[in-house]
Amino acid sequence: MIEYLLIARQPYKHLATKEQFYDLKAQHWGNLLVGYFPGLPTNEGKSPRAFKLFLTSVYQLLEDIDPFQRAIGGVGIVTSQQLAINLQLDITRPVR
Repeated sequence: MIEYLLIARQPYKHLATKEQFYDLKAQHWGNLLVGYFPGLPTNEGKSPRAFKLFLTSVYQLLEDIDPFQRAIGGVGIVTSQQLAINLQLDITRPVR
């Protein structure tokens, strides 16, 4: 139960480098869901609608399907355009 609460408290990791992407992927046996949200405010109360939908989906996956992130794996967000290009993410393909 404690493990689930810790995951639910921060269900995603902010990825700033490709190494962080590979580390998170390795921690979750190769399974990773990544979303690209350019210009996401990190310290403001307002978030873009797409990010709110992404976060709602992540919580839904945790609650209904995979409470310990064993099947879906880790969840990361990318805000850097350069990292998004390296990971082949863009506005038209924001989730990988």
